[in-house]
Amino acid sequence: MLTSANATATQQKVACEELVKSLAALTGADEPTLRGIIDRPGAPELPESAAFSVETIPIDLVRQRPSLASSERTLASAYAEIGKARADRLPNISLSGSVTLSATNLTSPLSAWSLGPSLSIPMFDAGKRKAAVDSARASYEAQLADYRSSVLTAIKEVETALVDLDGAAHRSDDARRSVEQYRRYERATEANWRGGFDTLLTLEQARRSLTSAEISYIELQRDRVRSWIALYKALGGGWQTGGASTSTAAAEAAAIAPDVQALLQGTTP
Repeated sequence: MLTSANATATQQKVACEELVKSLAALTGADEPTLRGIIDRPGAPELPESAAFSVETIPIDLVRQRPSLASSERTLASAYAEIGKARADRLPNISLSGSVTLSATNLTSPLSAWSLGPSLSIPMFDAGKRKAAVDSARASYEAQLADYRSSVLTAIKEVETALVDLDGAAHRSDDARRSVEQYRRYERATEANWRGGFDTLLTLEQARRSLTSAEISYIELQRDRVRSWIALYKALGGGWQTGGASTSTAAAEAAAIAPDVQALLQGTTP
């Protein structure tokens, strides 16, 4: 048992060292400063999440994710390529001309100009322009499928984070009550041991049970914080404080490709 405990302690020390290295890389702070913060007297409190409320449907929230916003712009660009390919099949009217100013002397200026329209009409091109339209449409369909997949993945991640967060909250409450019960049991067992009614082995078992319950409670607190982080990431981060430019881009994409609004129904133009 002692050997197993020593192995566990060594494993925990290695994990702590790895976490310190990760914190140094993440924050850019030097290790001595981080170790000074970690080694301060008193157990540091885990961060508590700020209260928030979700007032819109998930599809509007997740559209602020960088990956989804980028996919929307790519989809809008692919849709615009269809219009460009179609325009190449239409007649093209252009104006060409020239203006010339000349004079034989200072008192007799002469100006000459010519102006004429030109009309370019696509004739037989062996289906090249039609193929370009079909290619642009196929590219758009591929981007739409990719966007649909991105939306579904984003919604799944949000819903999963919410489920994990709710579960962690309930399990954390249960674990806290378990710690309180084991603490009372440990105190009662110690009192019985001092009074000669229990053995030292029983007391040590009570202490181990209390320690195990405390570890479980701390791990659940950690899981709850991780669930908050996962939810924040799934929503794109900073979604409460605006994101006006992203919202504008999303609105433009929806205006260019109206079917984006109905993509979850599996319909395309």
